[in-house]
Amino acid sequence: MAPKPAGLDWAAAAALPVAAETALRVLGLLEVARGDTVLIHGAAGAVGTVAVQIAVARGGAVIGTASEPNHDYLRELGATPVLYSGGLVDRVRALRRTGSTPRSTSPVRERCRTPSSLAAERPAS
Repeated sequence: MAPKPAGLDWAAAAALPVAAETALRVLGLLEVARGDTVLIHGAAGAVGTVAVQIAVARGGAVIGTASEPNHDYLRELGATPVLYSGGLVDRVRALRRTGSTPRSTSPVRERCRTPSSLAAERPAS
């Protein structure tokens, strides 16, 4: 248990642990670690905000999609923001090539694992 932060209403405070669990679970399944670069869609939302902070704390570099008004917020969290709009793939590739992501100290691992690909890797029970 923890006290409710004064700046949150009860509904937001009740939802926060769900966002945190979701972020922790996905980053754990993807095995995000120091030196990894991760793209987080909706990085300024509830799950995204927590995921950015956890990935950065683990030593990862984060590229986060968000609308322009949220870019400064993502920078404060340690992410490199990108717009959702057309050309997203090219912008993300450019960031990876130039090493423009914060705290990026090693080359990006050339693998892409998503929750659905992880499910396919699991042995049938």
